Amino acid sequence: LVSNEWEPFPIERLDLQQQQGNESLDSSFPMLVFTTSIRHPLNRLVSAYTFWGITNNSAANKPDLLTWLHRRENMARSDWKSPQRLGKRVGVNGNFLAQVGRSNFAVWKFSDGSLPVSSPDSKSLDSNEWLGPFQLAVRTLSRFDLVMPMELLSPHPEPLKDLLGWESMEKAHVVNIGKVQNSNAASDLTPEDYESFWNANKLDMVIYYWSRAVYLMRLHCPA
Repeated sequence: LVSNEWEPFPIERLDLQQQQGNESLDSSFPMLVFTTSIRHPLNRLVSAYTFWGITNNSAANKPDLLTWLHRRENMARSDWKSPQRLGKRVGVNGNFLAQVGRSNFAVWKFSDGSLPVSSPDSKSLDSNEWLGPFQLAVRTLSRFDLVMPMELLSPHPEPLKDLLGWESMEKAHVVNIGKVQNSNAASDLTPEDYESFWNANKLDMVIYYWSRAVYLMRLHCPA
């Protein structure tokens, strides 16, 4: 276990990989396999709202989705400006959820936490703000042995079975409270909100569909 869900992935952990084809491999060193999952960005946001905004929210009056996401984006922005931000892997007052409702969560996570949060006025980042983190996220995910799109894992677990040899996949999706809910942003959001969130998370959408294409190639075009 080299990372958790809420903090940036520590890229230096990938240095523990032994390079394939390297004749100087140390046979005494364990062969480490790096896998990660990636979820449809809008499904992930709706799921985060359901879990943290509703199920694990003790408030009598639960916020609606748009209100909760707006609050979370502001929280992520405040966290980003802090010298003790979660992007430094120390968090703000122990708030490990500081970035969970932000836009482009995957690019933030796999760029060592280097993707800033857009200002409330602009609603989007300039290319000089997002290009470097986006490129780093692509390079980081390219080094994983397997990136699993969650929407494909349950119906098509073969790449994971081929890599790790796992045969039993009955408990591929578990939760620690409540029941498993497969959020579907396409049905949970209005068409207007879906388009707005798609545009706000377009960096993650590119990352997701690229990872999905690679996974499908491994599924249908094995080496």
